[in-house]
Amino acid sequence: MRKQYEELVKAIIAKETDAEELHDILEFIDERIMNMVNYVKAVCAHTIGVSHASVLMQSGILTRENYQNRVMTLDENRRSSHEVAMSSMDQLNRLCDAYGLAHMCPDDTDRVVRGDFCAHVTAELFMDGRGSHNMDEVVQRVEAGEVIREEMI
Repeated sequence: MRKQYEELVKAIIAKETDAEELHDILEFIDERIMNMVNYVKAVCAHTIGVSHASVLMQSGILTRENYQNRVMTLDENRRSSHEVAMSSMDQLNRLCDAYGLAHMCPDDTDRVVRGDFCAHVTAELFMDGRGSHNMDEVVQRVEAGEVIREEMI
């Protein structure tokens, strides 16, 4: 996605002459990308939250009703985050259309495909922030129990 992002930004810079408009469009793009990251965060929160609530219920600390309420809230947050992420993908693709570029997000309406794309974007951003490692290397190191050291330090 990084390549498509850079192409879109270059196209916007080439066309937009007003600095404020350029800033607004770039902020719009950044917010849409962060909506995809936020969906991944919501999936993680859902997974941890349901597990936590289950343990509390099984231990008698949480009533069945409170467990169900927590899970319903987590489900709603996850679903809502997914809807926002899907809408963000559509908005980014329309922006690509406006600048005559290929879509940067999947056109597929399958929720799984789009959710997986959010995970891909999040992993790509994470790896870009870390430097030269790819995600497979990170997973292998973690599974092997190796300490991952920042190469920039």
